[in-house]
Amino acid sequence: MPDDRPPFFTTFDEAWHWFTSGGALTSMEIWRERLTAGRAQLLSFQAPIGGTPIADAVEDLQDELSDIAGLAMFEREMLHISIRGVGFQVITKKRPDDVTREDVGRITNRASTQLRDTKAAPIEVGPLNVFHDALILEVHDA
Repeated sequence: MPDDRPPFFTTFDEAWHWFTSGGALTSMEIWRERLTAGRAQLLSFQAPIGGTPIADAVEDLQDELSDIAGLAMFEREMLHISIRGVGFQVITKKRPDDVTREDVGRITNRASTQLRDTKAAPIEVGPLNVFHDALILEVHDA
């Protein structure tokens, strides 16, 4: 498969200029194949934000971007903050980022123990940033 990814961007303005000058977003199918390398299920820790004021701001931004062909917007209930990737669930580990079914319980229990006393933290959302296959809002904590 040819590598048709755009160049690496160091600023949003650089990426936005590339995109508005004819740069094309990568299809979800190509993105998924590159990410998964044939593996099916990516596990990650995510914090849902669909019921928060942040989701209102995200939906406003989605409305502003809705006339750009090729952007598929997340529905409100799918909005989230990605905290950390865990790996791909597989039957037999072959790569460093593979996780077996047996690993999932251990990882979940350890995360629950570690996060039990964690207090809520304020976050700041933005600016808009670009991957070769997505527009994202950065999230920063205090």
